[in-house]
Amino acid sequence: MTDVFAVIIFALLNCFAGLNIILMSGRDHPFYLAETIGLSYLVGVSACGAVLFLFWWAGMPFKTVYVLCPFLILFVLNIKKNLSFARHIFSKIRWYRAFGAAEKISLALLIIVCVYILVKAMSQPVCAYDSVAIWSLKAKILFLTHPAPEGFYSLCQNSFHGAHADYPLAVPFNQLWFHVFNGKYDDYLIKAAFWLEFAAFLTVFFSVINRLTGSRRSALIFTFMLASIKQFNDQAVIGTADTFLGAAVFLAFVYLYGWVKEKNAAYLFMSLVFCLIAFWTKNEGTAVLAIYILVLAAYTIRRRENKENRAKALLVIILLLSVLAAWYGYKSAHAIDNDVLTRSNMEKIDLIGMVKRVPYIINEYQRQIFGFKKWNIVWVLFIMAAVYLCKMKLIRRYAVILFPIAGLLIFYTGIYLVTHQDISWHLKSTGSRIFLHFLPLGVLVIAFAVKERDSV
Repeated sequence: MTDVFAVIIFALLNCFAGLNIILMSGRDHPFYLAETIGLSYLVGVSACGAVLFLFWWAGMPFKTVYVLCPFLILFVLNIKKNLSFARHIFSKIRWYRAFGAAEKISLALLIIVCVYILVKAMSQPVCAYDSVAIWSLKAKILFLTHPAPEGFYSLCQNSFHGAHADYPLAVPFNQLWFHVFNGKYDDYLIKAAFWLEFAAFLTVFFSVINRLTGSRRSALIFTFMLASIKQFNDQAVIGTADTFLGAAVFLAFVYLYGWVKEKNAAYLFMSLVFCLIAFWTKNEGTAVLAIYILVLAAYTIRRRENKENRAKALLVIILLLSVLAAWYGYKSAHAIDNDVLTRSNMEKIDLIGMVKRVPYIINEYQRQIFGFKKWNIVWVLFIMAAVYLCKMKLIRRYAVILFPIAGLLIFYTGIYLVTHQDISWHLKSTGSRIFLHFLPLGVLVIAFAVKERDSV
């Protein structure tokens, strides 16, 4: 019971921190109550983890009260906004409407899946190889040896196989935040924190689909579709970064899509926040950031936006480039090397070797698309949806959603072509996980296709 109480308090504190960041987006909030709760948790846990990183960098002690201080200050500054925001959010609550048969079934199945995933997660500690070697091990070192031992990155890079010292640190510091709050290292209870991220994202996903399609039934059906995909729910609660990255990618581009359509500054702000979270989660976040900048710049220039919107877009791009430069400058200062894409890869391009790799890559992609045990039939449905949107000449309407999927797939294909890793091993170890990075966007494309078909 004490552990349950601790997890609940942890969730509330993250929602408190995240809400006060969301309030910085402006007065006109387009988010519904459930969406706000989910967003608050995801933003809050990431922000608290980032504060801990700054504490670690500055040599400050890890204390829960210290971590919450910046958000308490924000709360004081946002008292009026908190009150007006509360009135605004509760005015947007959609009062209870009778559920149809399809909605009842979808909701019941969704609840069953979520409960099953929670029970499954709590049945064992963090134990998957990547979960331990890449993420939890770093969190444990940071928690037990603070301040961290001299040469933390070289320790990870040279002493632990597969630790990937060059990876961004969102996941380890998010885990560290839970351990700091809990006052002890607990690799069982941390699984509850992973489940909270899973549940928070599903809540936001449901709200977004509901708003974009105007159909609660579709929102429930597609949220259940996403939650029930084995690869998605398996990876969500074992302590890896891929589903968290997929959630951040989805929210970055879906809110950018909202800003392109409605020009509400709150959408652009949240889009920026989740682009930064994606960048801070895995090395692949650099590709996400680059694609984001390209999409934002293209829409701003192509549509010839007014000066105010152009200024906002330019400010976002400058901020993202500054963060990019700061992180890679930090990595260079600490001599942190990437062990997948090395300088020698770029200096000597083996064209014949690249051509030989193409069949292996194509075969892996088709295995994932038709791997129904992992993915059900979601990627087959996605291809059908994309073809339908193309046939109906609606690609441009949904380009903000479709372009990131294509861009990420092209990026990953390029990495497979030039990396020095054995291609069979590399595809086997990463092939399924890269699809998680754009899976939520893929489900959204299916939802859009259904919406367009129903409106014909």
